[in-house]
Amino acid sequence: MTSRTRRCRQCGATWRSYEEKKTDVAIASAMIADVALEQVDVVMLVSADSDLCAAVEKIREIDTLRGAKTRVVAVFPPGKGADGLRRCSDAWFPLGAAVVRRSQFPDVVSGPGGATYHRPPRWN
Repeated sequence: MTSRTRRCRQCGATWRSYEEKKTDVAIASAMIADVALEQVDVVMLVSADSDLCAAVEKIREIDTLRGAKTRVVAVFPPGKGADGLRRCSDAWFPLGAAVVRRSQFPDVVSGPGGATYHRPPRWN
């Protein structure tokens, strides 16, 4: 995640914005490598990013070459979905908000060197 200072063109106000970088590329690369190295027979892809369909298509090409079938299951985060990812996957299902809440860290987590990390209130 990278941060960037943004500025309003109308009033000149500034704020810090965060952008995800390289995550989809890393996910795609890992999926393709796992399939090519025959380490998996099912891929559970937790995402709602249809850009990952290209990686699923590459998995299909690899499967054709090796005469195998890797099942790709798309798991959509709460309130999200992607028609393209639904279509290119073998199966899909939504991940419920209650499952996500039960899977979170506690409100406060202690880190190395005495650092303390607080869960944002909007995640509760």
